[in-house]
Amino acid sequence: MIFSRIKALFSGRKSGGAALEGTVKQVFYKKGYGFIASPALEKQIFVHFTDARSRIKAGDKVRFRVEQTDKGPRAVDVEVIT
Repeated sequence: MIFSRIKALFSGRKSGGAALEGTVKQVFYKKGYGFIASPALEKQIFVHFTDARSRIKAGDKVRFRVEQTDKGPRAVDVEVIT
């Protein structure tokens, strides 16, 4: 528990809990990011390609966790589901 608090302090991030599911709505390949829509969230959530376990494209169904950063919420541990 103490280690996770120290890690959060140095990383500047706060991880969310349970995994959510959603659909990739927009992808900007040249810029390296996109947006995911989920019924559990009011707004689309930002996803950087480095947080995806495989290549994502618009229309993909995905499972992800939400992480709070200093710039706002971000999808992490993103995986395509079938």
